Amino acid sequence: MNSYLIAVFCFFSIIGVRAQDITDIWMQIKMPNTISYPIINIVEITNDSVFSYEFDELKDKGTIDISRKNILVLNDSLKIDYKFYNENNFELTNYGKNLEENYKVRFSRLTPTIDKNNFVNSLENKIYKMELPYDSVSFKLGRDLSSDDPIIIKNPPIAADSICLERFGKTFFLSFYNSNSRIYAFPIREIKKDSFTIYGIHGIYDEIVIERVQS
Repeated sequence: MNSYLIAVFCFFSIIGVRAQDITDIWMQIKMPNTISYPIINIVEITNDSVFSYEFDELKDKGTIDISRKNILVLNDSLKIDYKFYNENNFELTNYGKNLEENYKVRFSRLTPTIDKNNFVNSLENKIYKMELPYDSVSFKLGRDLSSDDPIIIKNPPIAADSICLERFGKTFFLSFYNSNSRIYAFPIREIKKDSFTIYGIHGIYDEIVIERVQS
């Protein structure tokens, strides 16, 4: 494993779990006021390998030992503790040289988006309302906004001039862009005729329903 991948794991971390099975695909939950790379950190873990993606772009790969309970061993030497909160969320702890350097990172398991009636193709150019604990935001999906009038979300902090749908594997995402750069993305759990459900939100373990605003 080269120094780039070690830095990705050590500083911003990436890992996951299905019930008690760590082999799966996971997304790092972005922390407010931090900088991470990749911006949207998606990780696939097999029995002995780990792959880091930013959507379709493979950033790096390395080896992993998952044989120890609640401990991940990277490159045969780097040990990282983790614990599960529930079936779809776990927290990883990286220990620094002193207490002030310790930090925790949360991960959410990615699941195939449920779309029984193929509504995904009808979502764009519709207006939706998103209710977060500290914000209520309306937006038109797939529409570019003026840089002078961006969509502002306080928590998690997002200032976007475009919101669109993207896909990684079998999971669709609600992606936020600013000046043609992806800055945030929420995986979509299920799509219905007039709403869809997102998850993987900092500080929130439940899903959030985004409902269509009828014109």
